[in-house]
Amino acid sequence: MIVSRESLYRLNPGAIRKGLGLALLFWSAINAIVAVLAGFGIVVSTIDPRDRLSSCALCLLLGVAFFMWGRFQQRRYRLAREYDGLIGRNATDISEIAARKDVPSSEVIEDLATLNKSGFLTECSVDYDSGVVRRGEEQRAISTTS
Repeated sequence: MIVSRESLYRLNPGAIRKGLGLALLFWSAINAIVAVLAGFGIVVSTIDPRDRLSSCALCLLLGVAFFMWGRFQQRRYRLAREYDGLIGRNATDISEIAARKDVPSSEVIEDLATLNKSGFLTECSVDYDSGVVRRGEEQRAISTTS
């Protein structure tokens, strides 16, 4: 899925997935508490304790899965926004980006390649020979003037 530059700042599906995961974890905790209270006879429940515990386990697994998926997606969006801000309108040198982030240039190249494969910052192109990152509009302007 290609993520446009506008939707990079407008929507973060990772936050939605993370919130859904937290809701499922909360529901799992409620089910576990009710199952324990029903096991001690404090609460009378029409649902069999085994069914309640299996529902609790399912909610726990789904909650953790959604939470981790959302966290991973949020991290990707945050990284893409950070690089989008670091890459200027003109050609930006990779070493300049690395100096601003205080990381090695190889990590910047690796991050940009990973983001590009994932559909983020697809309008940016990296020239590995010269070590320059260009946006798509600038690349088109250079090719039309040449």
